[in-house]
Amino acid sequence: MLPKAAHRFEEWFQTPLREESSDPRFEVRPAHPSEFERIYDLVDEAFGVKRPRAVFDWLYRHNPGGVAHCWVVQEKTTGRLLCQNALWPWPTAYAAEPHFCYLAGDLAVAPDWQRQGIPDLRRKAWDRHPLDAVRMKIGWPNENTQGQIRKYGRARELLDPLLEGVLHAGGGPQRAWRRLIDTVQRQVLSVEEVTRFDSGFDALTQHTMAWGGFWCPHDAEFLNWRYFAHPTRSYRALAALDGDDPAGYCVVRTQGRAALLMEFAAPEAGAAPRRLLQRALEAAREAGCRQLACYAPPGWRHWPSFRSAGLAERRSDRYLNVRGTPHPDAYRIEGWQVLPGDCDDA
Repeated sequence: MLPKAAHRFEEWFQTPLREESSDPRFEVRPAHPSEFERIYDLVDEAFGVKRPRAVFDWLYRHNPGGVAHCWVVQEKTTGRLLCQNALWPWPTAYAAEPHFCYLAGDLAVAPDWQRQGIPDLRRKAWDRHPLDAVRMKIGWPNENTQGQIRKYGRARELLDPLLEGVLHAGGGPQRAWRRLIDTVQRQVLSVEEVTRFDSGFDALTQHTMAWGGFWCPHDAEFLNWRYFAHPTRSYRALAALDGDDPAGYCVVRTQGRAALLMEFAAPEAGAAPRRLLQRALEAAREAGCRQLACYAPPGWRHWPSFRSAGLAERRSDRYLNVRGTPHPDAYRIEGWQVLPGDCDDA
């Protein structure tokens, strides 16, 4: 696998800010991990949902890329945290070169301070920070945040929408399903459950996922954290084997009415992608899911084979947000290969 870009928390945390907040009532600053519990409380309050502390810790403290880099807006007179935005170190590369990147999320504003411009103070601090100003950040903004991005003249940072594809996993056999079964029954690859990824999968990931644009190299350590260490989500990992060697793998989230394809690392042609897709559909059916869904950029390498298996695709409501890098390819959805495994809420 590619070497990882270094995410040194102390270097970021101790970097002097260039100037004070433009509003004297507030302090805008990086937060220390000792403040994470206060940040969790703010996120719960802002979203009106109490997230298990184990899920917060999994994402903020135990990410193999490093602890979360959080920006907070604090009221000076009371010391209360009014706004926060987390930046999670995220494995990203451009072609064969590691690229320093954060996954941004959990933008939270205290309910009684919403719609008063508080997030703008946090955003301006990002733009003034000597390190964060030149570091790429990606995110998956909801509808409200998309509106704010457009409102403040940053529409360039909101890429064209991803495509969403759906395969029906429940009910009677469909023509496409029978065609897929007929094809894979003539193939010799076996598929086995994966309970832990080892470094033997890293070369496969590099071989099947690397390309000339932006992508997210998920090594074994990342995959084990992302799926097997998650405190509340249920995932199934499946590997197609050619003898004893992995020829491809996928990960499926098997909760709810629709299963979600999180990872799909396989060659574009040959037996492995069809065999994996068959087993992913079976995993969805075994979990009681009626559909297997996936979202990815329009240029994702596996859309053609998925279409041939009967996938129905449509424009999704998922948008990738990119900022903080001068690279022109980063602002074109055609410049990316990403899947739900690169979203913090999937």
